[in-house]
Amino acid sequence: MIENDVFINNIINANREESLAIFIGAGISKSINNKDSRMPDWKDLINALQADLLIQNEFDYLKIAQLYFLNFGEHAYYKKLSSFFPKNISYNEIHNLLFEINPAILITTNWDCLIEKCIEENGYAYSVIRNDKELVHAPFRKKLVKMHGDFSTHNIVFKEDDYINYSNNFPLIENYIRSVISNHTILFIGYSYSDINIKQITKWCQNNSTVRPPMYLAVFKKDDTHDKYLSNYGITTILIPESEENHFKDNFSNRTLSFLKKIKTNNLSYHVKSDISVINYMCAMLSDLSSLEWILAEQLKEQLIHSDLVFDNDGFCYLNLNITNRIGNNDTNEVYSKFIDILKNENLSSTYKNELHPFFLILYKADIRGLMLGNDKYFPVADIVNEQDNNHNLLINNVLNFSYDNIDNPITSQQDVAYINYLNKKYENSYHNTINSATIALKNKNYADLLITTFNENFLLARLKYGINSNKKYLNIPEKDIKNLYSLLPDRAKTSCKSVYELLTFNYLYKYYYKVDLLLEKNIERTRKKKTTLFSIHLDELKPEFMLMNLINFVIKNKMMIDAYNEFHNTVHKLILIFLEKQKNEKTIKLTKIQIFSIIKYVDLDKFKIIFNSHGKTGPLLHLEQETLDWLLNVIYPNLLSENKYNDKKFISEDIIIKTLHMISLLDKNDNSILLSIELCITKINNNSFSYEFYKEFSNILTKIHNKLYKGEYFNRFSETLKKVIFDIVHKISTGNLSYQEQLSFTRFGVDRIFLLGSIHKIEYNDKNTVEQIINMFSKSSEYDKVGYCHSLLIPLYQTSTPEIKNIISKFIKSINFNMLDESIKIVFKIQKINTKIEKYSDVDLAYFKEYIDNLDPKTYSTMYDSVYLGLKNAHKIFRRKIFRELAEEIKKLINNFRLKRGLELIE
Repeated sequence: MIENDVFINNIINANREESLAIFIGAGISKSINNKDSRMPDWKDLINALQADLLIQNEFDYLKIAQLYFLNFGEHAYYKKLSSFFPKNISYNEIHNLLFEINPAILITTNWDCLIEKCIEENGYAYSVIRNDKELVHAPFRKKLVKMHGDFSTHNIVFKEDDYINYSNNFPLIENYIRSVISNHTILFIGYSYSDINIKQITKWCQNNSTVRPPMYLAVFKKDDTHDKYLSNYGITTILIPESEENHFKDNFSNRTLSFLKKIKTNNLSYHVKSDISVINYMCAMLSDLSSLEWILAEQLKEQLIHSDLVFDNDGFCYLNLNITNRIGNNDTNEVYSKFIDILKNENLSSTYKNELHPFFLILYKADIRGLMLGNDKYFPVADIVNEQDNNHNLLINNVLNFSYDNIDNPITSQQDVAYINYLNKKYENSYHNTINSATIALKNKNYADLLITTFNENFLLARLKYGINSNKKYLNIPEKDIKNLYSLLPDRAKTSCKSVYELLTFNYLYKYYYKVDLLLEKNIERTRKKKTTLFSIHLDELKPEFMLMNLINFVIKNKMMIDAYNEFHNTVHKLILIFLEKQKNEKTIKLTKIQIFSIIKYVDLDKFKIIFNSHGKTGPLLHLEQETLDWLLNVIYPNLLSENKYNDKKFISEDIIIKTLHMISLLDKNDNSILLSIELCITKINNNSFSYEFYKEFSNILTKIHNKLYKGEYFNRFSETLKKVIFDIVHKISTGNLSYQEQLSFTRFGVDRIFLLGSIHKIEYNDKNTVEQIINMFSKSSEYDKVGYCHSLLIPLYQTSTPEIKNIISKFIKSINFNMLDESIKIVFKIQKINTKIEKYSDVDLAYFKEYIDNLDPKTYSTMYDSVYLGLKNAHKIFRRKIFRELAEEIKKLINNFRLKRGLELIE
C-alpha cells in the first residue's frame, strides 16, 4: 500500500498543478443503477445486437456492432442502442465529486448525458466537447471531452468502422487527447482491464514520447498479468481499497466514492501515516513557495491552514500551527500533532534533519525564527537550516551596503544581473536581462518569477519610454498585462503566487498601509503581557519591526523593482513613524540595520527632516549596536562617497548621502567618528559637483553638530574640521570649476551658514591669493550678480576672516555700482553690511530705511520685504536700538496684511 500512497500523492499534486486529466468509463455511469433504472455495459449491448442478428460464436464486439449497422441500417442501429439508456435519470454524488476535484480536463467514453446534466445544473465552468467544432469554439479553459460522441450529435463510436476511421471523424479531438496524454497525469476510473477503450488509448501511447507524466488505472482487484501488460504502455494500476461508505447499495460505487473523496479532500489518514510521510506532507504543503528567493510570512498562513504568526518580546516571529480548538479538518490536525511530536523528539528530529530541511528552509526564507511546540517552547529554524549554507544574504548585503559591483560574477543569474543593472540605473541593459529572465521563468514554470520579471519588464519599459534618457525605439512596444497573465496561471500557482501578485498590483501595499495606519493610531502599551508570557499573538507593538524587515527582504531578495514606487515608500515611511512613535519618550532612539537602510533609501528627504527635526536643535540621539554603528560609519557611508559612484551618472542620489550624514550627526557619540565623516564628505565635495539643496542641507548638518558638541570635549576638534570645510569650499570656488547648481548655491545662501559658524568658532580665513582670485572672477560679473556673491558668500566669509582678507572684501563691496540696482536690493544689502559691521550706520541710514518702508505700496508684495524684515530684526539683536525693532514691526505689518488676504501663515 506504500506504493499506492505514492501514486495517490502524485495524482493530488498533479491536480494542484492543474495537470490532472481524468478519463471516465462506463463503471461511473453504472453507479446510478437501481431497481427502477440501470445503465448498460458493453456486454448488455452486444448481447442484444447479437440476438437480433441470430448469430452465435462471434466474440468480436466491434464486428457485431458493425454487422448490426450493415444489416438494419443507421436509424435502427441508433434506435436500438439509445433504447438501453433511460431518459429520466440523474447524476449522483460521484459525478459531483469529479467536478469538486476540479481536474484540468475530464474525458469520457460514455454516451449518456449524466455528466452534462451535472455541469448544467451546478454551473461548473467546463466546456462540453462532443465534436471537433465544439472543441474549436470552447468557451471555457477546462473541458469535458466526450471522445466517443453521444446520441444528441449522432456521432457515437461503437462499431468497427468508428474505431478504424476515428482519426478522420475526430481529427482535432484525437490530436487534443494525444497532447493531453503527453502533458498530463492521467487517471482512468470506471474502466476494467479488458475495456476496449483502454486498448485504444494504449495504441496512442505507443506513438507518443516515453517521457510523459504518469498514467494510472484505478481497479477493484489487482491482476499481475494485466498489470505487466499495462505497465508496458506506461499505465500503473491503483487498487481502490475497501470502504466504510454506505451511500450506495453496491460495494463498487461506495469504494469509488470513497476513493474520489480522498483525492478531493487530500485525505491525510489515507496516505500520511509514517513519520517520513508526515514530514513529506508538511514539506509538500509549502513546496509551492520554494521557487521564491524570499517569502512574506503571511504566505505561510495561506499555505498552512489554521496557522498563526506569534512574536516574542524581542520582536522575533514564530510559526504556530494552532492545533488546539481547531475548527475543520481533524486529519490535518492529526498530522500537525505528529509533526510537532517528531520535532519534540531529539532523536527523530536529528534522524530526519535532511528530510525536514525543505520545510524549515521555507520558514528561514520567511524570516521565521522557529516553530512553536507549545508551553512557550519552540523548535529553532537554525537547528535545521545553516545560514552559511544559503546564498540568500549575498544580494541583500550588497544592497544594504550600497555596493552594486557584483555584475561580473560568473554564477550570477540573468535576474541578478538585471537587478544590479537596475540599481546602477542602467535601465536598457536591465530591460534586456529581464526579458531573458522572463523566458527562463516561463520555461521552468516558475510562475512567481514570471510575475516578478513581467512587472519589472513593464517598469523598465516605462523608464525607457518616458524617463529622463528616453529612447524612441521603445515607444511602440506595449506593456504586458500582468492581471491577464495571473488569470491564466494554473489554480495552484494562483494560490502560491497570490501575495506576489497582490504586491505587484499594489493591493498588498494598500492593505499593508492600512494595517500600519491602524498600528500607528493605537496607544501602544509597551509593557503589555511582557511579565506574564514570553509569546503573544497580540503584541501589536512588535509587528511593525518584523513587517518592515520581512517586506524589505522579500522585495530585494526577489529582485522586485516595486521599491521605485511612491506606494512602497509611503508604506515604509509609516512603519518608520511607528518605531519613532514608540520611542518618543526615550532618551535615545534605537534602530536596526534594516530600519536605518529603509530610512536612508526610501523615506523622502522632506519627510525625513520633519521626522528628525521635531526633536529640538540637535534632533533625537540615535543609539546603535556596535556592529550596526560600524556598518553605518565604515561600510555604508564610504560606499556612498566612493569615486565610482560619480564617474558617469550618479546612481546614488544626493538625498541618500544627506540622509546618511544626518543619521551620523544624530549618533549618541561625541567623538571623532562624526567629524571624520564630515571630512570625508568635504573631500568628495572638492572633486564632484553637488546641488544647491545639498549644500543647504550640509550647512544644516554642520549647524546641528555644532549645537550637539557646543563647549564639549570635541568642540575644538570640530573647529578644526569646520576650518577645513571653509578653506576647501573657498578653494573650490576659486577654481571656477563650478556647475550651474553650485553657482546657484554660492549666490543663493547655499553655504553662508557655514561661514557664520566659522565666525562663532573664531576661525580666521587667511588665504589672500585665493580670495583675490575669487574677487577677480566676480569683478567680471554684472552688478546684480556681484551683490548676490557678496550677499551669500563674501560677506559671510568676511565675518570669519583675518583683517587683511576683510579689507580685500570690503574694497570689492564698495566698488559695486549700487545705482544700477533695485531699491529693495540696495536696502537689503545695506542692512547686511551694517549688521556685519563692514560699514557703520548713521541717522541718515535710519531715515533712508524709514522712507523706504513708508513708500511701500500696501497693495503689492515682494519676497525682498521678508529679507528687509529679517535684516532689521537681526540689527535690533546686534545693536539693541529701538528704532530697528520699530522699523521691523512696520514692515512686518505690511507683510502680514498681504499674507492674511491670501490665507498664508503670519509672521509672529
